[in-house]
Amino acid sequence: MRKGFSFIICCILTVLLSSCSAAKTAPPQTVRFFCDFVATYGDLQLEGTVERLSVGTLTLSLSTPQSLSGMQLSWDGEKTTVAYRGLTYTMPSKLPQTAAVRLIAETLDDACKRSADGTWAKDGATFTGVVGDYGYRLQSDATSGTLLSLEVPDAAFSVRFFNTKTVS
Repeated sequence: MRKGFSFIICCILTVLLSSCSAAKTAPPQTVRFFCDFVATYGDLQLEGTVERLSVGTLTLSLSTPQSLSGMQLSWDGEKTTVAYRGLTYTMPSKLPQTAAVRLIAETLDDACKRSADGTWAKDGATFTGVVGDYGYRLQSDATSGTLLSLEVPDAAFSVRFFNTKTVS
């Protein structure tokens, strides 16, 4: 009888201990996706789509504000190409670190390297880091890894991601 009781206690402890282990989170989906976004950048409200096919690259297509609707900014890690109303211009110098397209690309690059560093909460997985002089907080769905939001407080920049589709 004592062996049976010990066995039952061991089984109960095993179940309890396994349920207390840290919840596993999916790494944030930082490459091979496109989605819609809404961003606040200082006093400016930006809306449009994000496309990210590989590490180091990012394309933003703007729909809001109306004055920038149709503008597309592509960052390849070194240079930016701006396309607007049939005109294309490659900027001769690197964008400032606070440029929206560069902030998003560099924080996603950093999060890609540090995806095991996330913490889980009921509203998702949170990843924090520093890119250059700016700290960031990236939140993703804990189960799927789909990006939810990005905040870069020192650059007065925040963005929400939605309608995410993966690219094969």
